[in-house]
Amino acid sequence: MGQRLNIEIVDGNTTLANAYFHWSAFTFPALELTAEIVKGINKVPSENKLEQAVELLELTGAGVDDEEWARIEADKTGKFDELVFKEAKNRNRGLISVTEEGMQETETLEEGRVSIDLEKKTICFDVVDCLSLEEYRADFEDAPSLPVVDGIDFYNIPFSRFHELIGIIHMYEYGIRLSDGTVVLWIDG
Repeated sequence: MGQRLNIEIVDGNTTLANAYFHWSAFTFPALELTAEIVKGINKVPSENKLEQAVELLELTGAGVDDEEWARIEADKTGKFDELVFKEAKNRNRGLISVTEEGMQETETLEEGRVSIDLEKKTICFDVVDCLSLEEYRADFEDAPSLPVVDGIDFYNIPFSRFHELIGIIHMYEYGIRLSDGTVVLWIDG
């Protein structure tokens, strides 16, 4: 089936667009795709938030497939009239959705999610496994000792600190432990 990732671009409480990646709901691939978007945030014009969201997702190589094209063309609101979309190569490279139906379909299929909030300038990186120290020890009898790392909230990372998350994930082989006892493990395929 795949390990399906949803990267969504939101503006506060409004989801603008999302993209489905069939094999990317593992920590490292999700991190790489998110980094492409974060690198481009200040380079992509932001006058039209929906257009910005689409262009940011296209930085990953994602595009719109035939099914979403049909929904866009059937839309009578005019919301998509001025937008230019790149054509999808395949589901592994990413399928962008901007219609309500398309975005809900992506959400239904997701096994991991990255949410990038343009208003709050934060990232929710939910492509890790979190468990208690007791669960970790029970699940992994010969569990390696994990380093304690503080000051990182995977669910509320400011754009300006995303590079710290990249460093932490690349520095530690399996995961980390937070001072509150939570174990954060990387999802690896």
